[in-house]
Amino acid sequence: MTKKLLYFNGLAILAVILFHSIGWGFTAMFSWFHRYLPVGVDPAVQIGTSAYYSFRFIEQLVSFCIAGFLFVSGFFVAFTTPAKETTISWKTVLNRVKFLVIPYLLWTTLFVALNFAEGNQLPLRVLALFYFTGASTPAYYFVILLVQLYLLSPFLVPLARNHWKILLVVTGLMQVAFHLLQYPLIIGSNSPFIVNISVLFPKWLFLVRLFWFCLGMVIGFHRDLIKKWVENKTLLWGSLTILFFVAGMVEWEILFRASGLPWIETRETLIDALYALTFLLTFLSFNGALPLKSFTEKIGSQSFGIYLVHIPVMELVSRSIYHFAPWLLGQAVLFAFIIAITGLIIPITFMWLVRKSPLQKTYKVIFG
Repeated sequence: MTKKLLYFNGLAILAVILFHSIGWGFTAMFSWFHRYLPVGVDPAVQIGTSAYYSFRFIEQLVSFCIAGFLFVSGFFVAFTTPAKETTISWKTVLNRVKFLVIPYLLWTTLFVALNFAEGNQLPLRVLALFYFTGASTPAYYFVILLVQLYLLSPFLVPLARNHWKILLVVTGLMQVAFHLLQYPLIIGSNSPFIVNISVLFPKWLFLVRLFWFCLGMVIGFHRDLIKKWVENKTLLWGSLTILFFVAGMVEWEILFRASGLPWIETRETLIDALYALTFLLTFLSFNGALPLKSFTEKIGSQSFGIYLVHIPVMELVSRSIYHFAPWLLGQAVLFAFIIAITGLIIPITFMWLVRKSPLQKTYKVIFG
């Protein structure tokens, strides 16, 4: 099981790249449509097209990625906790946090510099949000979330070892509550109660995804026990994964139309969480040959650096196409494909060049 998780980490980062490229594809369809559609044409005409459903299919398919990353991180905590110790050492935790924080600060500062270069005024409050919540991009919140979870891990390890059922039940109920909160937000509820609760539980706060990290720790500490009811049940878990995948596709269309809005922000629903869980269990139960194993494991070993770098790369490529090749925006699938390929190849190439150059000593500072 342990050996398979590097491969799973590779799947997760590839899924993240696809997810974000699809996000840019939808941006082209519903926010940048004026660059290629005739004046007066409603961008809603693109809803229901083959490009639209292709995007929705891929978006649903890869929606396991954040849960997957957190699961692997929790498993890593269990794997690095000595059997004779009561919990993971603070030295190990702080080394891991340093591995995350230093490159994060560097890349966040890059986004701050780009904002200033564009003439954007960044008050102190905004700068604080950039650095302390990951708000400089829609994706960097994940680093802040992961840092919190690692800092909590010395307190969570004893629970994952000795009271794992209670831990999973409590954090599982918290996860369900978080996902149920998304429904009124998706359909555009203006209820002060719902809005205030959502403000209190932003996506960068550890509480909203604590379950996945704890699940990774529990399976890491109780591998032999978990194997008994996970392994050799690939057909069961795979069937449930397909069921929740289809349900997620249908659910999104229902919610989208119920909102009455031209477009709605992607949010994780309860069905998405069930899909992620069954996808994970399907992977853990699978004993066959893994496709592109060497490539995917190599990607998995570089996942954090790729995660940090692909965000500015995608934005730069997308903006360049917007200004210099707007006709590509009208070819939504091709546009998203270009964003995905460059979002993977350029970070990998950049990381390789740094490793092979005199800057190799700064590799961990830049990429973790």
